[in-house]
Amino acid sequence: LPIEFSSNIKYSESNFDEFRNYKFLKTTHNYFPASETPFVFNLASLDSHVNKMTLELCMKNIEIASETITPIYSCHAGFALDPKAKSLGGSFLFDVRDHDKYYDCFLTNLEKVLRYADKFGVTLLIENNVTIPQNYQNSYSPLFCSSFEEILLLAQKFETSNFGILFDTAHYKVSSNTFHDEHLDIS
Repeated sequence: LPIEFSSNIKYSESNFDEFRNYKFLKTTHNYFPASETPFVFNLASLDSHVNKMTLELCMKNIEIASETITPIYSCHAGFALDPKAKSLGGSFLFDVRDHDKYYDCFLTNLEKVLRYADKFGVTLLIENNVTIPQNYQNSYSPLFCSSFEEILLLAQKFETSNFGILFDTAHYKVSSNTFHDEHLDIS
């Protein structure tokens, strides 16, 4: 199995060289390499700077993936907000009314990234997000592809040979428990 170079690797100018020189099976994932100026990777971002940085990182990883034995790049589904890095893994402040704008941006960016990946013979995998109870309000989660229904819809939307789902079972278990708990009558 390949080793995954991911967001837990701190910024260094040599990150891509280290990846290239690693002699065993390997893949890149999401926020690798970490940016010298930190930002929250979000394929659905409406912030022009974050959007540009996210797309540039995707393109760079696609180019790198094309050089490997397993030409795959995986990243997380976007989300309908632009959070700060320190809020990741915790509770978000979000507004449901902007959902469609973020989701349209997510789909547009996915189309761009998939076209780019196709030129390089790379498969793009989108990982399902995780919704914790604090980020689920009034039957709504701002984290795309947390529910099985959203994952299936995305898979059906992009039925191409270079697209797939990276299904994180731990993410799905937490999200399923969050969605299930809403329907429990505790009275």
